[in-house]
Amino acid sequence: MSRLFKELTLELNEPLVLQCDNRQTIRLICDESAKLQTKLRHVDIHNHWLRQECQAKRIHIQWKPTTDIVADVLTKD
Repeated sequence: MSRLFKELTLELNEPLVLQCDNRQTIRLICDESAKLQTKLRHVDIHNHWLRQECQAKRIHIQWKPTTDIVADVLTKD
């Protein structure tokens, strides 16, 4: 999203807020001590990128219950 905004010449004055309903995912991204090891290389790369963005304070991960996440309706059957 931030790359798209930069391409459109929109500047963000605050970090992007990502809403997530999985506390374990938030812990893996936000805790420096958390380790995620898998044989799926793309998962490791994605996890490290998210961690880097979170530590640089360019994104903020926020826990919300599933029922409160509007976009979640589009991903569930």
